[in-house]
Amino acid sequence: MENNACYKLLFFIGILVMLALFISALETGILGIIGAVYCDYPFLIYTTGAFGMFLWIAETSAEVLLAFNRCMELLRPQLAHAIFSGNKLRCLFALPICYGFAVAMFTKPLLFSGIYLSWFFNPYVGYTDDFGQIYSNTMHTVHDSFVIFGLSTIYIIFSAILCWQTYTMSSSHQTYQPSWTQKMTFLQVIIISLVNSIACVIYVSMQFVRISKIYIIVGTYAWLFSSGCPPLVYLLLNKRIRNDCANFGRAIFHFLRNDHNNSVPNGQIAMAWMAPNYAGNNANNRNNNNNNVQQ
Repeated sequence: MENNACYKLLFFIGILVMLALFISALETGILGIIGAVYCDYPFLIYTTGAFGMFLWIAETSAEVLLAFNRCMELLRPQLAHAIFSGNKLRCLFALPICYGFAVAMFTKPLLFSGIYLSWFFNPYVGYTDDFGQIYSNTMHTVHDSFVIFGLSTIYIIFSAILCWQTYTMSSSHQTYQPSWTQKMTFLQVIIISLVNSIACVIYVSMQFVRISKIYIIVGTYAWLFSSGCPPLVYLLLNKRIRNDCANFGRAIFHFLRNDHNNSVPNGQIAMAWMAPNYAGNNANNRNNNNNNVQQ
């Protein structure tokens, strides 16, 4: 992962979505069960609503960067390495965090309503309809719209360039075939971005027009699923992550089966988990060295 910007971005997004699950899943569920509204717990709902806004803005912004990274890796690998490496990548990590913090601090937060089991900018939703007149967040609307159309634009442009590149190389009797790993990684990004786009559309719509409660619930589950689906997508489509999890699970299983009564030194599980990866990395390094010698 240390030399792969994509995995670093995925890890960064993973941290954000794990934190978001405490709000989109745990807090939303508890407040929904007790039927709470903003007036019942104003400090809690306001604070967590602002924090949830920060996480949503930072996560979706990072996913736009991830989509751009995937496109550049397939189309212009050298340029992608120049942009997403070293200190430049650290600066790119700081952009979603600073942007999300600014939106959370200086704009209206989302507030939970037990009437619709979702989050709104209007604290009196269900009692007084506002539809974006007073209780609105223009920055949230602009951001979600950019996520929807920005991601779509990136993928459309990428698909057009990829088709053109494939056609050009086939005309010159050359073959261009992205690797299986590249295809699967790109598919992971598309699935995660699609779920976020669905949540964006519903959350923007329900702030301005009256929609049925079922669509509001779908929007809530879309936000929840956008935070919970990345691990499933990674395990199903990412062979490297799947193998690492399997190795770690086998190490824990053997440790529990052997039952050393706490006589095993600390870190033995981690070493057992890392051993297959270490051996695989050494084999890859030897192959690369042999290829370099042959060249």
